[in-house]
Amino acid sequence: MEPRSISFDRAADFYDATRGHSPQVSAQIAAAARRWLQAGEPVLEIGIGTGRIARPLMDLGVPITGLDLSVNMMQRLRQALPAGVRPPDLVQGDANYIPFPAHTFHAVIAVHVFHRIPTWQTVISEARRVLRSGGLLLAGYDWRPPDSPVSLLRRKWREIYQELGEPGHTNAGREFDQLISRLKAMGAAAEEVIAAEWSMESTPEEYIRLLENRVYSSTWDIPADLHAQIIARLRRWAAVELGPLDQPFSLPRRFIWQAFRWEH
Repeated sequence: MEPRSISFDRAADFYDATRGHSPQVSAQIAAAARRWLQAGEPVLEIGIGTGRIARPLMDLGVPITGLDLSVNMMQRLRQALPAGVRPPDLVQGDANYIPFPAHTFHAVIAVHVFHRIPTWQTVISEARRVLRSGGLLLAGYDWRPPDSPVSLLRRKWREIYQELGEPGHTNAGREFDQLISRLKAMGAAAEEVIAAEWSMESTPEEYIRLLENRVYSSTWDIPADLHAQIIARLRRWAAVELGPLDQPFSLPRRFIWQAFRWEH
């Protein structure tokens, strides 16, 4: 059966530069996750990618197994490890069909995974299947204020995209509260922690260029002519609504962990 998830092979060369955290923030994210992870207990990361989450956890002694569709992303992980450091066990595979027996792992980690998989409910069921009794699903995401220029640009991009050609496109994003509602309906107890807070400088033009250069996976399958129309309209809208596109702004950021645990 063909995989229904999305391979990030094409993003391997720029993923860390556009999605990575500073060493300090990465350490805070790992330390916050570590409080839920028992010493020596096996952990699976779905969508391990370049290891931006896994590598700091490995530094804290967490035994990680990684699952990803992208061979290129996992190769980047191996290359990023210091000399002499053993890489985690890495398996190429689709999260819809996790290739491990039931009750294998103490925890399953997933960061920025569910919003890119149309069959995300299946992935949740698979994650629960491979969890031991009392194990947890640790889902994480990067947060920014909903009224920030970046958030406004993202929402307008989706609006233009749906207006011009793809009104029901499933890859336009998924609200995190859908995931929370699904997991609670499955009987999971939830706990939320803000793992790290920081800020960064940006401009509206910088974010528009990231969209224009197809850095984000939601842009990858848009036809070239439609993509150009969307970006042109977005840039015109931004010039009116946000002012000079090269005007810097400060963007508050957070990384949030959501821990879901089933007792049985």
